[in-house]
Amino acid sequence: MCRYSSKQSATTVLAGILLSLPLSPAAAEQRVEFDAAFLRGSSAHGLDVSRFAQQNPVPPGEYESDIYVNNAWKGKMRLRFREPHPGATTVLCMNEALLGILDLDTSRFSLDSVSSQDDKKDSLCLSSADAIPQARFNYRLDEFRLDVDIAQAYVRQRPRGYINPDNWQTGVPTAFLNYDYNFYQTTFRDWNQTNHSRFLNLNGGANLGNWHYRHQGSYNWGTTTSYYDGDDRRSRYRAYTNYLQRDIPFLNSQIMAGDFATNSVLFDSMSLRGVQLFSDDRMLPDSARGFAPAVRGMAHSNALVTIRQNANVIYETTVPPGPFEINDLYPSSYGGDLHVTVTEANGSAQSFTVPFNTLARLLRPGRLKYQIAAGRLRFGQTTLKNKVMQTSLQYGMTNWLTVNAGFNVSSRFRSILLGGAFNTALGAFGLDLISSRSAPRYGERASGLTWRATYSNYFASTKSNIALTATRYSAKGYDSILSATLHDNPDILTRRYWYLAERQKNQWQLTLNQPFPDRWGSAYLTAYATDYWNRSGRDTTVQAGYSNSYKNISYTLSFSRSRDYYTSKTSNNVFLSFSIPLGKSGTHSLTAQAGSRSDDGSYVSSMLAGTFGNNNAYAYSLTASHDSGTTSGSMSGSYRSSYGLLSASAGIGGGYRQLGMSASGAVIAHPKGISFSEQVGNTFAIISAPGAEGASVASGGNARLDADGLAVVSYLNPYQINTVGVDPLGAGGNVDFEATSYQVIPRANNAMLIELKTKTGAGVLFQITLPDGSYPPLGTDVLDEEGNAVGFVAQQGYVFARGPKATGILLLRWGTVASAQCKAPYTFDPSSLSGRQSRDKLVKVKIQCQ
Repeated sequence: MCRYSSKQSATTVLAGILLSLPLSPAAAEQRVEFDAAFLRGSSAHGLDVSRFAQQNPVPPGEYESDIYVNNAWKGKMRLRFREPHPGATTVLCMNEALLGILDLDTSRFSLDSVSSQDDKKDSLCLSSADAIPQARFNYRLDEFRLDVDIAQAYVRQRPRGYINPDNWQTGVPTAFLNYDYNFYQTTFRDWNQTNHSRFLNLNGGANLGNWHYRHQGSYNWGTTTSYYDGDDRRSRYRAYTNYLQRDIPFLNSQIMAGDFATNSVLFDSMSLRGVQLFSDDRMLPDSARGFAPAVRGMAHSNALVTIRQNANVIYETTVPPGPFEINDLYPSSYGGDLHVTVTEANGSAQSFTVPFNTLARLLRPGRLKYQIAAGRLRFGQTTLKNKVMQTSLQYGMTNWLTVNAGFNVSSRFRSILLGGAFNTALGAFGLDLISSRSAPRYGERASGLTWRATYSNYFASTKSNIALTATRYSAKGYDSILSATLHDNPDILTRRYWYLAERQKNQWQLTLNQPFPDRWGSAYLTAYATDYWNRSGRDTTVQAGYSNSYKNISYTLSFSRSRDYYTSKTSNNVFLSFSIPLGKSGTHSLTAQAGSRSDDGSYVSSMLAGTFGNNNAYAYSLTASHDSGTTSGSMSGSYRSSYGLLSASAGIGGGYRQLGMSASGAVIAHPKGISFSEQVGNTFAIISAPGAEGASVASGGNARLDADGLAVVSYLNPYQINTVGVDPLGAGGNVDFEATSYQVIPRANNAMLIELKTKTGAGVLFQITLPDGSYPPLGTDVLDEEGNAVGFVAQQGYVFARGPKATGILLLRWGTVASAQCKAPYTFDPSSLSGRQSRDKLVKVKIQCQ
């Protein structure tokens, strides 16, 4: 529903009060008589108030309005009101567009006359009351809202939360590019050596109609060579995804072609160059969203965090000392473990794995979810010759059973999956059996069987949330399609990817979150372990923590244990922190931390951090620490604006100095020009409100309209109702909004252009008198020379107008006879409306109506 600026004239408010009467057949039978004698000047000049006795005196014109049926929002469109004949009560014109938004059962109506209506011909107007006499139409001009009340039998029965696909909106042609640049440098005094790393991640695309091009890649260069990357960290651009995509509404599906990652929920994700068709739950009333795990860890200095998935660097950022959490990864796939490396400022590094799997998935009865992909397998930057196909299918049989099936196939590999998910009183269980058979070009034929069990439950009595996954590879001969294909391409299995040749034997994963009652805090536990057929040892990661607060002091105790699969070293970490807010605003805090590491001993640190400025646009942190006999310090700061995020860091410690800088944002080309903003998602909006520079975007952080009246809303939910608007507070007093918010229902991957109509110019307050010196009757209509409504006469003959011409004529009409009408020519000095100081200026002009 639209929200409006408070900067409205008194006459506009008066009109809103007078014009909020019901528009309906029932109300037409109840004629209300107004005594004109109560209105100043009415008895002397014959003010005609008869139109106010006939339900709804909405002025003729078009109004952007929200439409409700039985109090349920249905959509938004421009409604047309016309007078059947001069002086008659206006009626709402019915047309096919309005009928479609109402979503009524058209089989119960005779609507042949509606299809003959042409909005471009003002002379044609079929009254809504005549088109659908069974309905009651009530229009509120003060809210720009149409309420339609009708018996439920005439309304199409839809699931709760249903949005008619006819209301899904296609955006405007756009091209956009998200950028994320990170620079990290360390200087070692003892070695007289400076190392640096630069990482630029690009994510963007272009939209044309319902076709969308998307690309993601990165450029990584530096002066060091990491253990993991070997000599492959040379400077070059790496493209990860490169594809065309569009939705298919009648299938509730998406189709894409190019380089992409499959999104099967039953098999491991893999990169393909080919075609993929998959169902999209976001088109359903109760849609499911994509998933990406949160990455938690600990940094002991201004550290560089690098995240890899499927042999590609998908994320790199600089974090300050202390615990960190990265929860904004792109949901690029539905599987594939994340390999995380934390590189400290002194050059040391630690690595661990974050599982990226799915738990038991249940569907509603009768719901079908599928995915089909075919093409050539890609690994890193290499497109292999192997052609593969992947298919998965899920179907909800009953409330407690969902069946799963799928297969992977290539010229030398076959795998079949059968399984199901079970909804029980004890929790949600899942069980899948996967068989594989491979005949590699190099090596012996092999076959094997794997079973995978999942369990998840929420215990309401204790508020415990638990999830468990266990996988058993019952024979050495079992293989995945990726591993089998890489064995068919031995040149790919270099030292960097030796772990891909390992054959897993058992794998399990546990996640537990437990809040405690009576202010006893909360605890969490995550554990992950894997062992192998072809090597000894086990990869293990365990993380546990407890958090609570006492008065305004919060504290956390955590423990982690991990085995680095590169060095085979086991590391134990214990961490304790206290945080105390400073000041009344709560935006500044002092944190004390202490910890112990099995390999490096103990450490202590203190950090002062906070935010300030408008909408907390500025952030800072200052840290001092003592670790293994050395003392170090660091600082960082960031600034978030309408155009992106800038941050910098610096640190110094035993034998080293560290510097860092990062910048992120987006560049968007659209029909209204070029805009700069914070990073945007695949579905976003551009707001255009000419003349409203400085107005802030509602719920948009620090985003404001620029000099061209443009701003960007970074994220929208596709196929759902999104309210987009501005707060006119910073726009000054020289602009009026027809509406300050708008509701849109975008199709996925679209860029919506939200044009908020504005009227700019300085305000002019006319005081109009009649030839005998009296004032026109209160409520008299005032029009300009083109017949457009300007407003109504208020007390003492005042009429407010926004940005009128310097010379013109106002037409006043308080009745149908010639003696109840007059013309008021006016002129004023236009220089009084120029200059920045005039933006809030109100010009008063006295004129006479003749």
